[in-house]
Amino acid sequence: MTIRSVATFFLFPCAAWQIWITNLPNYYLQHLFIWLLVPFMAWGYHCGWWSIRGAYNLFRPALPWLSIFLLAQVVTSWHSAYYFGQEAIAKSVFFDLIKLCAQLPFLALFALLGVVITQTEQSQRAALYGVIALFLFIFIIFCLQATFVYLRTPLGHQYDLYALPEDPRIQGILNTLHPLLKSIASIFEARWKDGLYDFYKQGAYVLSLARINGIFEEASIFASHVAVIFVPLSVGLLAVGRQKRSKPLKIISWIIFLCTCLMMAACRSTTGQILAIVAILVWIFMYCAVQLKKNVLFAVVGAIIFAIALNCIPQGDTNLFKRITEGYAASGTPRAVISRGSLAVIAEHPFWGTGRSWYLPYLYAGEEYQKNLDEPELAYWKKTNVGEMSAILAFTARYGIPFTVGVTLLFFMLGRRLFFLRSLAPSNPCLGFTAPAFWAWCAMAVTTLLGSYDPRNALLLLPLSFFFGTAINYNKIEKRVNKSCCIIMHSVGGGGEKMALLLAAQLAKKEHRVVIVCLRYLPELYKHLPHGASISMPSSGGACKMLYHLLRVKDIARMSNAVVGSLELQSLFIAGLFAPGRAIGWLHKDLAGYLEQRGNIYKSLYRILFGWAASRCKTVVCVSDGIVRSSQQLFPCLKEKFVRIYNPVDLDAIRTTSKSPLPKNVESFISRFPIIIGVGRLEWQKNFSLLLDAHALLLQRGFEVGCCIVGEGSERKKLEARAEELGTSGYVLLPGFLNPHPVMSCARVLAQSSRFEGFSLVLVEALALGVPVVAVDCPSGPSEVLDSGHYGILTPPDATKLAEGIEHYLLHEASEEERECLRKRAEYFSLPQLFPAWLNLLYPSNQPVGKDENTHTRVGLQ
Repeated sequence: MTIRSVATFFLFPCAAWQIWITNLPNYYLQHLFIWLLVPFMAWGYHCGWWSIRGAYNLFRPALPWLSIFLLAQVVTSWHSAYYFGQEAIAKSVFFDLIKLCAQLPFLALFALLGVVITQTEQSQRAALYGVIALFLFIFIIFCLQATFVYLRTPLGHQYDLYALPEDPRIQGILNTLHPLLKSIASIFEARWKDGLYDFYKQGAYVLSLARINGIFEEASIFASHVAVIFVPLSVGLLAVGRQKRSKPLKIISWIIFLCTCLMMAACRSTTGQILAIVAILVWIFMYCAVQLKKNVLFAVVGAIIFAIALNCIPQGDTNLFKRITEGYAASGTPRAVISRGSLAVIAEHPFWGTGRSWYLPYLYAGEEYQKNLDEPELAYWKKTNVGEMSAILAFTARYGIPFTVGVTLLFFMLGRRLFFLRSLAPSNPCLGFTAPAFWAWCAMAVTTLLGSYDPRNALLLLPLSFFFGTAINYNKIEKRVNKSCCIIMHSVGGGGEKMALLLAAQLAKKEHRVVIVCLRYLPELYKHLPHGASISMPSSGGACKMLYHLLRVKDIARMSNAVVGSLELQSLFIAGLFAPGRAIGWLHKDLAGYLEQRGNIYKSLYRILFGWAASRCKTVVCVSDGIVRSSQQLFPCLKEKFVRIYNPVDLDAIRTTSKSPLPKNVESFISRFPIIIGVGRLEWQKNFSLLLDAHALLLQRGFEVGCCIVGEGSERKKLEARAEELGTSGYVLLPGFLNPHPVMSCARVLAQSSRFEGFSLVLVEALALGVPVVAVDCPSGPSEVLDSGHYGILTPPDATKLAEGIEHYLLHEASEEERECLRKRAEYFSLPQLFPAWLNLLYPSNQPVGKDENTHTRVGLQ
């Protein structure tokens, strides 16, 4: 562990002292926190963690924004001084500018801090552990203080420091814990030197203040602190737990979240209760709920739990429900008066604001404030020049609505950038933590800034500096690196998906940056993820999650050299939409055959969408010449878009997996008699009923042979019924999904009965294992793989002809020479032969692509 890691770990727990510091108001604590940062940053400079030049390079892009910010301050101050009739306008503007510039080093120090503690994985991990340690420290103190407060507070009454409950058992507990609890309680008491808290009856304890109206009441400040630090922490840990599929991280995130909500609700302040409600909503709508029904369920359960907890906590005058039902928020209380007064100031000065110096005088002179001066608290605040009940409203009143909107946009851009970086590196744990934690922090910060929380507070800015540092340190990810590829898919398990994963694996081996984007929530895809490739998919099912995921897909596609839509319309459409000119379609099936079974409306709509997507692609790769011809007939205007690259096959992997052990039922079936094997999804396209009919004919001719169809699909029951009808069920086995290569290597012949195919990967796999092949000569695929029948038998789509082809290999078992010839044919479709064609297509050289005699472009083997 490095010195930086140790220092970073202790930085966060040391910050805990700021929450409860004696004899000083919370307003000045951010300045005291600098004394903790200065030695840390000085030691960091000594260790070479940052440099003056590096700091300058860091802030140089922000200089134009800073210039605009300072110029706006000058204009606002000048406008205010002129509007309100101040004589020394230049002097007023100068001092306002000095006050603002005096805060810039403080903000720069925090920004630099965020960069320093996020530079290495060790320091990032140490920062995370430090925040967790801070949470444990605060929660332990909270539990002790809560015990002190609630054991001494009669239910439903305001706290009385010197009143003891009549219950002798509670008195005994208090007498035992009194020395420890009293010393801890003194830490929580903060007083203003000018006697502001004396106005609240000699002291305001963190968990005991019954009123909500105090601008620096410690209960609200405590709730704000835990909200802006620990709610984002729990949300970020939950996101990383889901990313890494780590159950302990998920449990820790739930514990931190629930304990944080308990601390906020137990503060007995309206601010704490509102923050707890917002935290529950953030948790529900960002991470817990994936569908509308679950949203409602979590909302109801959360509301019930919150209502029960609120009912069990003594509230005094701060019960949220009481304030709403009895109309406190609309009464003449100080908070309501100042909020309405601030809105009136904004309405009168919406563009330039009042400036820093004139906000409070203008507020006190307002009609809303003047008519409520009989309220003693308001009168006291006017006397002491205090009254910012909402940081957001005060900021807007001082600087104007455009300035507030501009700051909001900057925060939005930071959050958008963090999510964008996470989409480029979806497996990065730091980005996986920071991106969701930032939006949770925004929700809690906005809520608490609507109260009296100082936006310059160090504990508010500490998480922000971490988010900023993460965005800066991962800046290099943004650049579109050479040889980067995004492969889009929306299903898993078929031949096309195998080819997409194989292409990703080969690119990753060449040290290309490969991101597999899945448009649906398919967690089983993680099992097949190639080494060196990353994956991005929706965090769970549901249309909302998928639509949100599309924003990440857009960012990934934008930063990739090439985007491959690997599976027909859905993936091709997204690739063409997000990466026009760089998208590459990958067509695995004969569209004419596919659309043959569809209705006219579906056909028309499919052709329109596919044609639009293909027009935005640089190239549409077809896996056979038959698909090229068919596609050119369907889309004659896009004739030049279609090229042919046969599917590359990893022959070594096939031969290795063919030696795997067989399942017991399959091994028993094979031992009884020679078998015919069929491989594919049990769907209409594969037409396995034709194979069953041919198998029945063979049995009638006296061939005792079994038929094993490996695969799963919607036609299983139909095929089982067909075997029963033919009386061949004892000779037919449908084992479902399994590795077909061991079964294939034991088969006498592989039979393919498809109505249409794209390439027919199964035929190449059989050739690689030296297994004879009989295939129906459907419009594309088999004829090219078997070289018009030179390496296997092609038959019409007729059961009798198919049976005759199979019979040939049953009567004449293939010799070793014939099997070796089949293996050599498979080499024609091997990775070394075809992968260079894909490389040339993804990252093209300056050489033009040749044309063949059939007028369509051919890429790869000629």
